[in-house]
Amino acid sequence: MTTDIVGCFFADSIQPGDILNELGEYAYKTRFVYQPVFRTGLASDFSEERFVRLYEVGKDRLFCPAPRKGPLLITSRLDLYPCCSQVAQNTILRIGNLRDNPLAELVKDMEHNKLLAKLFTEGLDGLLDAAGITEECPKRLSVPCEA
Repeated sequence: MTTDIVGCFFADSIQPGDILNELGEYAYKTRFVYQPVFRTGLASDFSEERFVRLYEVGKDRLFCPAPRKGPLLITSRLDLYPCCSQVAQNTILRIGNLRDNPLAELVKDMEHNKLLAKLFTEGLDGLLDAAGITEECPKRLSVPCEA
């Protein structure tokens, strides 16, 4: 039997390698997925020094980590978003609400959305350039979704 562990880390907290060391030989049977904590939800109140910033706007390629046919996010309010990122909630990326339209219709709308097509084919770089808002974005990011 295998186990999945998903973790988010601050710069000043336990690190991913520390957890692997704790698992010892069981790490061989464990799928370990991790990422830095990013500024959303309760983490909005933490100081900037605590966040790991792996990506730099203008230097790194900022591709959405989810594949085009990847996961959808459905919130407790039944809002639908085209990705799994918590950052996407309450943004212009909202596709619709399941109270108003059936899921099949919303997915079809998403697949024909030029903005999302640009996002998934050219990454966030192309989208930021097209929108002309590169200067307004933070320069260092924990995950590309923060742009």
